[in-house]
Amino acid sequence: MLPDYILKRYENAPLISTSALPSYRSLAQDITRLYDVITGNPTPARATIFVVSFVDRQPYDSARDMFEDMHSGRLKISTQYNEHPFFTKEDNLKARAVHDAYHYWSNSDFSLEGEYKAFELQAGEVAEESVPALYSEVVLQAAYTIRYGKFPVQKVFTL
Repeated sequence: MLPDYILKRYENAPLISTSALPSYRSLAQDITRLYDVITGNPTPARATIFVVSFVDRQPYDSARDMFEDMHSGRLKISTQYNEHPFFTKEDNLKARAVHDAYHYWSNSDFSLEGEYKAFELQAGEVAEESVPALYSEVVLQAAYTIRYGKFPVQKVFTL
C-alpha cells in the first residue's frame, strides 16, 4: 500500500495540475495508438485482438471473469464513473480498455499488486513522458480506491 501522505497529496491536489499536462498529452497519444493495436487496426504484433464494447454497468465480477471473455476475443468496458478533467469520455474508455488488455497480458488481478504489474508492462510500451500520468491513472487511483473504499475524483496529477 502507498503511504497515506501520497494518497492525501492526490486527494488535495487541484483538479488539473498544469505541471502534469505534458505527461497527460503524451499518454493520450499512447492510448490512441495502443487502442488501435488491441482492436486490430493495424494488425498488432501481439496475437490478441479484442472486440471492445462499452456497457452501462460493471461487466465483470473478477479479473478471472474478464480473462475468460478476453480469451474469446471480447472485452466489455464500463461507462460508469467516466468523468475526467483531461480525457474525453471516449478517450477515457479507450484508456480503460488498453489497461485491461495489459491486465490480461500480465495475468494480473485487480489488487494493488495486480494493478502495479499491469502498469509495469504497459509502462514499457508508452513514451517515457507518459509514465508519470500512467502511474497516477493506474497505481495512485487503485491505491486510493483500495485504501478509502471509493473511486477518487479523477485528476490531472503526477508525483
